[in-house]
Amino acid sequence: MTATTSAERLNTIGSRLGGTQRYLEIGVARGTTFFQVNAVEKHGVDPRFRFDPCTRSSHSHEHYHPISSDDYFKQAIGKEAPFDLIFLDGLHTYSQTLRDFLASQALAHPRTVWLIDDTVPTDAIAADPDLQRVQAAREAKGDQTDQTWMGDVFKLVAFIHSFCPQFSCYTVDGHGQTVVLPKPQEEGERLFTDVSEIDRLSYVDTILMQKNLLKATPLEEILTKIDSLN
Repeated sequence: MTATTSAERLNTIGSRLGGTQRYLEIGVARGTTFFQVNAVEKHGVDPRFRFDPCTRSSHSHEHYHPISSDDYFKQAIGKEAPFDLIFLDGLHTYSQTLRDFLASQALAHPRTVWLIDDTVPTDAIAADPDLQRVQAAREAKGDQTDQTWMGDVFKLVAFIHSFCPQFSCYTVDGHGQTVVLPKPQEEGERLFTDVSEIDRLSYVDTILMQKNLLKATPLEEILTKIDSLN
């Protein structure tokens, strides 16, 4: 199955769920993905939209929240109905994406699926969580045009695997994204027993993790697992 963009993957997952009624996206930026996702109701969160949400006023099913994800969850929890599909593509740091994932569970139901972006960094520079350091390193190498930055979001996959046994992670084949399903993990070795171990993970570890936690999984195989959700 071919799904080359985030929107295509989200729509494919949504279709397999029987259609997406409510969709949440953290980190909308220019709206490249958000505009293309099919859902009855869509909520986008970004403190600095790269477009004027007012230009989308004719799309009454789209709701824009120009605030940080932390502030959004504080306001939404207990008020918003659960979402079917959640895309986490905000600040490319483990600490922030972990907070987003944990908080979003309060806005999920038993069949909610998450797609987490930037879980497989392309090189050691891209894996640094400090954007200014990344930009300085690119400049020092003469690669100013290279804007690649994933940060240390990959650590979230290790956290979920180690401390959230109620969720299973599947990294999409050929793409630096991980699908999280509300499906108990299969029996296996727990790689980390302390959060400090995860904090110390580096780019080299992401290479090693591609044999287990970040092992590429064909999208069709992930969709089959979605079919088995209760």
